[in-house]
Amino acid sequence: MTDSKIVSRLMVYAPELLAATTRVRARCIAATALGCDVLHAFDIQAEPFPVVVELANRAFLAAQARGADEVTAIARGGHVMLVGDSGPDGWGGHLMIRLPRYHALIDLDFQQFDRPRQQIEAPPAELFPWPDGTTSRAFTGAHGARLSIASTGDRTFERSPDWWDVARRAPIVAAVCRAIRKNRLG
Repeated sequence: MTDSKIVSRLMVYAPELLAATTRVRARCIAATALGCDVLHAFDIQAEPFPVVVELANRAFLAAQARGADEVTAIARGGHVMLVGDSGPDGWGGHLMIRLPRYHALIDLDFQQFDRPRQQIEAPPAELFPWPDGTTSRAFTGAHGARLSIASTGDRTFERSPDWWDVARRAPIVAAVCRAIRKNRLG
């Protein structure tokens, strides 16, 4: 099986199995740990990649282009969200998977950014081109929304049991590996 098939299947099956086994909406640490474990099982180099994410809808961007400040842009139907740096209460960033060999990032928890009422659509998982040496990049999505990603180097996610408790996630890693091999769940 090719690496691209493995990655494509990972992006289908991992979010489904995570949704079935977790109750929280934002689960980027668990998703990244799971994804790295699965990719390593298939001998694909993968590493955690901590980022700050800003997502803005088209109305927000249009209002700002006309000179509006953030408050005015939001009052005119704009929506912007920032998933930023960690603070005293722990992890506050976002975690993705970096595939160095393929110059790409995978977000297996992209669904947490889905805001249909604000014209921001986010699929369960997403793949982003990320050339070597890139520290930040912006992407335009459905309905003109803009996603900005910037690397942070913040490793506080490593304190989370979602990251370090390998035994806890082992059953779901095994289930995702089976689904990838069979190209189906169950």
